[in-house]
Amino acid sequence: MTECLEKAKILLKSYLDQGLAEAFCGNGLIGFNKPVDEVVIAGMGGEEIIKIITDLTDKDVSYFVLQPMKNFEKASKTLEFDKILQMLSECAQTAGAKKKALVISPETDPERIERKQLETEEAKRLAGVKGAPSFYGITDISDQVERACKGAMLTQKELLDVANLLRTSRGLIDYIKVNKKRDTVLDEIFDRLIPDRKLEDRILRSIISEETIADEASAGLADCRRKIRQMTSRIREVLAKYTGGAYSRFLQENIVTIRNGRYVVPVKAECRNDVKGLVHDTSSS
Repeated sequence: MTECLEKAKILLKSYLDQGLAEAFCGNGLIGFNKPVDEVVIAGMGGEEIIKIITDLTDKDVSYFVLQPMKNFEKASKTLEFDKILQMLSECAQTAGAKKKALVISPETDPERIERKQLETEEAKRLAGVKGAPSFYGITDISDQVERACKGAMLTQKELLDVANLLRTSRGLIDYIKVNKKRDTVLDEIFDRLIPDRKLEDRILRSIISEETIADEASAGLADCRRKIRQMTSRIREVLAKYTGGAYSRFLQENIVTIRNGRYVVPVKAECRNDVKGLVHDTSSS
């Protein structure tokens, strides 16, 4: 600690000699009457930093750079760091990003800090040039992937979520590559994306919505549905003999309806013995 303090004294003296700094001795910034844009407080405990900041009621400070040596949690709570994280979370476009934003903690490693600042600057530049990339409301599919690896079956909605993620990944890769004029610090992040257009197309061709699977999902399904359509057509042909033939005089109305999955025709009560079939229901009228 003594060695660091001596180095700080030497550096400060150098700045003072060059006219780059002005020394002021006081209790925090109390009594310092000049305008203050940015305040750097480092090498102190959280309690001392909280007291200094609390006393700055008459100062219009734009930026604080703080490095508490202890009691960081208390200092961050006093500075309402949690509210900043909440504001950041509300700007995130995906549920996963919102959760990560709420648990961010300040970096202490200089290299990581510089890296994060460069990434932020580059993201801002890209958004200004290309607009913000779209994430299409993607959801976290970690659980689906884990279950699929164990041989479990996924629901139609879960498969559509997978396809949406693959489509978004492909769109983000196009976002960074189209009209790219130079490498960026964000390239490493975009390079982690692995699209699978074949799987994406297969899912979207097979599943029309969360409730409907397309005939093209499999040859077996297509054949089964073809047979159902043929059988349905035959049933309607048979029923047409009742609604349009000699049996029509036995019907209340010449219509065919479906009840509980069965085709039915409305037969007059007095004619029930003239038409063969199962009495499905009886009207009170």
